[in-house]
Parts: sequence; C-alpha cells; structure tokens
Amino acid sequence: MTKQVILIILLSVFSLFFRVELGHVLDVIVLIHNKIYQLLHMIFSDGPVGSIIQNLISLLMLPCIGGLLVGLTFWLVKRSAMPHIMAVVWVLWLVLLVTMVAQTSLSGRAVVSTVHHRPSDIPTL
Repeated sequence: MTKQVILIILLSVFSLFFRVELGHVLDVIVLIHNKIYQLLHMIFSDGPVGSIIQNLISLLMLPCIGGLLVGLTFWLVKRSAMPHIMAVVWVLWLVLLVTMVAQTSLSGRAVVSTVHHRPSDIPTL
C-alpha cells in the first residue's frame, strides 16, 4: 500500500512537470485515431451504421495495437507471455476514450471556446 501511494505521488509530480509534453502525446494519440477513422471512411458508407462501425473499429484498433506491442516487447525480453496484457489494453482504451471525450462536445465536433469576456467580467488586481 505504501508503495502505491508513493508511486501515485511520484507520477503526479511527473505529470505536473511534463504536462505540456503529455498533452502533445495525447494529441498524437487522437491524431492517430483520426487517421484510422479516415482510412476506414474510404471502406464504409457515410450512413449511421457505417459511421458507428468506423468509430467502433477506430476506437478498438489503437489499444489492441498498443497491447500487442507491449506484449511482444515483454515476450522478446522474458520469452514468456505477459500475464496482464488485457489490463494494458483496457488502460490504453480508457486513456483514448477519455482523451476523445475531453476534446469533443456532445455533438461530436471539436470543442471551440465560444466564451467572450467583457471588460467588466475580468477581475482587476
């Protein structure tokens, strides 16, 4: 338990120092997801069923490929199967899903800030 608390504190400090770089990594993950979606757009129709299939496949491909790469790396080093490979796939899927939800609104479009501050709304020091 103590190791887990120390680990989460260290990872929190790490993420605070490297939050800009982590933002770039998450942007690249979403970019790869969008490229997969565009490639699938050439295969499936533009209808509602085709769109659902494109979203489903593009949401599943990236975590599965990431889990495959982690599992292959583990196998090359240890010469045995990785015991918790599905946990890696679930974590990658969850990170991709949360990143996509954070960058899109309920309508499915990218979030664009539409808040305009009036001079009276800005607090003065």
